[in-house]
Amino acid sequence: MFLTVNQCCMYHDLCYAGCTLPQMECDNQFCECLSTIISNPFCMSIVYPSHCNFVRLFGNLFICPMMG
Repeated sequence: MFLTVNQCCMYHDLCYAGCTLPQMECDNQFCECLSTIISNPFCMSIVYPSHCNFVRLFGNLFICPMMG
């Protein structure tokens, strides 16, 4: 299955909005999704770690209020 960065972001947003999984699980799924699509060295060294770190550090501001 071919996924784009935008699709990984969409699935991550849906995970947060679903209010069923903890933030860590949603973030892990997001990072795993990104890791399957990044083939460019710039993306692998800059985009992938920055996006994963960003959601892990600031995702609590956007997760379902019942889960935060």
